Amino acid sequence: MKKEETKLFQKNLKKGHQLLVSETSLEDEIKVLNANGTPLFSMKFSENGTTVKISAENISFNAEKSIKLSAKDIEIESLNDIKMVSQGDLKTFTKGDTIALTEGEKIDTAKIQTIKAELGNVDIVANDDVTLKGERVKLN
Repeated sequence: MKKEETKLFQKNLKKGHQLLVSETSLEDEIKVLNANGTPLFSMKFSENGTTVKISAENISFNAEKSIKLSAKDIEIESLNDIKMVSQGDLKTFTKGDTIALTEGEKIDTAKIQTIKAELGNVDIVANDDVTLKGERVKLN
């Protein structure tokens, strides 16, 4: 079943962009199109909730105090690198398990490192040698 779109408002903007407000029997939509007609921003309102979509070469968020993302699920995906930079501490809190899968090498570097199990074992498993290097290696 194809939904029939009705344009309620259309405004041509500078540089050929367009502001469009439309509705179908299932949803209302506000969108900004570029000069080629490609949607750059859209906001849809339906009985399933509100959906916001931004399509751009670059997107930047800047807040003087804080940014908070909150959702049932959050997924971040990059075709290349992901970089997080903090001038302070980086804290992660997980109620469930933490699983990090790396196809390449994993390197953790710090002034001091602590691996601590509050309850239970610390297991180190390798399909090859396990190497410990240090000025002194102390075993309990």
